[in-house]
Amino acid sequence: MPSTGHGASGVAGGMRRRPIDVNKKLPLMRSNQELALDEDATLVQNDQEEDTINTTELQTKLKDIPVPVSLPQERIKREVPFVQTAKYIATPAAIAIKERAGAEAGYVDWDIDPAGYAFFKTLNDGSAGYSGPAIDEPAFERVIDTFEKAVKADTLPPLPGLEAALAAVVPDKALVSLSYNWWVGRRKQLAMPLVRALR
Repeated sequence: MPSTGHGASGVAGGMRRRPIDVNKKLPLMRSNQELALDEDATLVQNDQEEDTINTTELQTKLKDIPVPVSLPQERIKREVPFVQTAKYIATPAAIAIKERAGAEAGYVDWDIDPAGYAFFKTLNDGSAGYSGPAIDEPAFERVIDTFEKAVKADTLPPLPGLEAALAAVVPDKALVSLSYNWWVGRRKQLAMPLVRALR
């Protein structure tokens, strides 16, 4: 059975297609009464009151809508090689971090994320195997940030050197080894550094 209606190809619902004249200007309609009905149109005239300007005084104040003018532009007719300007190239993030770390000693670039916060909570409640004094968030962020900035040529730093460097930051040396093991596992899981600017 052939398909009819809106889904049918060709003439849908008995309506015929109208040719579109691309050169004809569209009329500006201020009221529904200005619509001219075609001979085949099935619209019904609406004689109700409309919210339009009906007085002569208000019609004189009505301004015509300005029509934008299209100006022809000269086009490039030849191929131009693209050369990136050097002054717009930003400094690589890793170099910027090293320069800032030298200028501002102790600046921390790593912000604790949901996975880091979950591990941080297990450290303080003892479920991660740590029973020493609690560590606060800024100190934990500094520990992970120190791990990240100690990576050289994609080689993870040795744990004994990090324990000595972070002895003044953490209340117990056991925190460094537990955080180091979590950091290595998280880094392998993400396959990228935890500090976004070092990626």
